[in-house]
Amino acid sequence: MKSFQTAGNAVRRALHKLKGPAPNENVIRTLEVDEGSINGCLTNNCDGELRLTDVVVPFKVISTKPQAQNNAFDDGTLHPLIPIAIDVMNGDPRRRFMHGVTIKDCQVTLYYLSRSACAKSTPFDVTKYPEFLIRALVAMLTGTESHLGFDPLVTLLPDGGYVYEIPPEGPSMAPQFYQTVELLSMRHTRRLIGRMARIWRVRQITSPASLERVPNTSDFVLKDASLEADAPTEVEIQHLLFTDIVAFANDPNWRAHPILQDFRPEDLDSLGVALRDGDPLAFFSRIISSCVGEPELSSPGSITRRQCRYVYEQVCTPLHDIPTLGEAVDVLKQTLIALRIMFCAGWVHRDVSPGNILAYRAASTGDWRVKLSDLEFSKRFPGMDQSKPETKIGTPYFMACELLGEKPLTAYVPRSDCRSDSAPRRSLREPQPLIHNYQYDLESIFWILLWLVSVRVKENCVADSPHHPLIFQHRLDKEYAAVRTWVFVHELQDSDDVPQVPLHLRTFVMSHLEGLRQSLFGEYIVRHNSGSREDISTYSWILSPAFCTFFAGIDRLRAEWDSVELLVEEEHAEGKEERTERIVSKKRKRIGDGDGGGDEDEDAEVSEI
Repeated sequence: MKSFQTAGNAVRRALHKLKGPAPNENVIRTLEVDEGSINGCLTNNCDGELRLTDVVVPFKVISTKPQAQNNAFDDGTLHPLIPIAIDVMNGDPRRRFMHGVTIKDCQVTLYYLSRSACAKSTPFDVTKYPEFLIRALVAMLTGTESHLGFDPLVTLLPDGGYVYEIPPEGPSMAPQFYQTVELLSMRHTRRLIGRMARIWRVRQITSPASLERVPNTSDFVLKDASLEADAPTEVEIQHLLFTDIVAFANDPNWRAHPILQDFRPEDLDSLGVALRDGDPLAFFSRIISSCVGEPELSSPGSITRRQCRYVYEQVCTPLHDIPTLGEAVDVLKQTLIALRIMFCAGWVHRDVSPGNILAYRAASTGDWRVKLSDLEFSKRFPGMDQSKPETKIGTPYFMACELLGEKPLTAYVPRSDCRSDSAPRRSLREPQPLIHNYQYDLESIFWILLWLVSVRVKENCVADSPHHPLIFQHRLDKEYAAVRTWVFVHELQDSDDVPQVPLHLRTFVMSHLEGLRQSLFGEYIVRHNSGSREDISTYSWILSPAFCTFFAGIDRLRAEWDSVELLVEEEHAEGKEERTERIVSKKRKRIGDGDGGGDEDEDAEVSEI
């Protein structure tokens, strides 16, 4: 590594003497570290404490000693720069991509690493091809920040915060600037390629230089994610959805819509208030400003991604942070209204979960108002093409069983469990591809309710327990799908996989929530046997009378559960970026050693160029 640094210093001195491009402020710095970390880097921090945001290009020396061959990153099973790149790119929102260098004896390999692709050069011997090394060093020592992988639209502040710039949408408009206040959400995945979403609380400022808040503005939410380049943006989805909602709301004959044919009068009235007397779009978390980047470089056969930034109108509280069961149920009632509005407009959400059900209130003692969020996966139903199977979209905890197990619920259901006049018979119809329909979103509400009363009740929680009930796991495998489906098609009291609920919530669960389960299951069977999945009128009963009966039933017992305290998400360090995170030397775990689980494997496939 010292020899590499010497070569870099020589190239830098030569650049100062030439009339070509001037060198940048970066130097090659060596580090005294263990085998698991980097041995040096290109940085503009010459001698201070090195942080993730200081690393421009990481350098890693690959040991050839026999005793080092057991190292997780030196045995050939993983590319040694992948874990380092994950740490750097996860720790610095400015990074769009990065370069890297590995050195093994006289062999040097160059890397390009991004959210879309990982590629490496053919190793070259610096004793035979020194000009290759000189070219690489010149590129690193003269490259602009943009050429070295930093996004010019994100500025790092001295206090460790960031300023995002949203470029103007038209020639007569000015850019907008948002300073980060707090990191609300970030999944610390051990994958490099992927969406890697950060959600910030931000305030709008006049410029990165002054940091003065724009007058008469409150805080906003900014989402920063690497998304598939060929997929519609959430801005486009919201525009289409909201256009359809407004068109439905303005239809004088909206009450004649087939999906409303079985609605209870009180549900029609509440829907009417939302559509005609208020703002139907107020039930959704709306984007007020956005920036969509250009598609990134990608490997053949891989997904091309682009950086997307969305600013949302309001800072809200997710359902998993609502403190009492009574408040959470009230928010879910409003969520049902939001879903009814979507369904009437011909759309499904496809990812109904406590993280996407948001709520806000104007005062600390005011009523919660729902904001259904994360509409990027929403789509029309019925769609243009119903012949292709559905891609699994959603949170496994709350995903509909048919989607999770990739097959319909075709078991028999007792006559008493179904509202039809005769017990359904097993269908002899050809199986149809499973398409996300209205009831899949409604089934997610059922699982959220069961999750709240069985897992999130504070008095029922075991302190510091790392274990999750078997029916609530971040898994998509067949075994998990089988467990979830078994619970759904049997009475809740018969399942050993349903966590114990407090005695005063037994009626809530075993009577009323069980009744909702029977209604959902029965409707699946009836609709499957009649082949009426695309008949929107068949969703009317489950959308109104079934849920109306459930909520009316538990409201009669409200005194028993209204004030039950719920466990809320902690301000845990895993969901926060440590602004003072330093480069540490430590041994890292292999895949499967507990660092994130099976779906969090580190990317190990690097294309050779």
